[in-house]
Amino acid sequence: MIKEEIKIRDARETDLPDLGQIYAEAFNNADVGESWNPKHALELLTCLHNHKPNIFLVAEINGKIVGGFLGVIKPFFGSNDLCDTELFVSPKHQNLGIGRKLFKEIINKAVSKYDVKYIQGIADSEKEFPIKWYKKLGFKSSRWVHIYGKVEEILKNFNKE
Repeated sequence: MIKEEIKIRDARETDLPDLGQIYAEAFNNADVGESWNPKHALELLTCLHNHKPNIFLVAEINGKIVGGFLGVIKPFFGSNDLCDTELFVSPKHQNLGIGRKLFKEIINKAVSKYDVKYIQGIADSEKEFPIKWYKKLGFKSSRWVHIYGKVEEILKNFNKE
């Protein structure tokens, strides 16, 4: 652990540009097949920040933002779930317990504020980390897979039918 105190607080709209930079750095550094720039990361984080209800937390060390965690609250089969989660920490500040602290705080907040029962998320199945860490925390893989496709190509294929 680091000597400086890690402070967790609610994100503010004014934090979003710094968070966009950190998000882009964190995911580019993680080599998960996504290439982020700060502008596109800011667009994503702004969209999720404006989605209500949500929980969006930041981690600070000495007043400097070093990471964030956010999720959207969705009703799901009679309970509330924390979904579309995004956890990211500056590469310079990883492996210091910041992600763990953010994770614990977002769960506590989601349970107390929205009575959340489950957390849903996606992670790169080809990377030992974070999969091993998530499983250690009690997460399980489902039979569902994350699918995506280019709209143009999908529409073209519909026209072939």
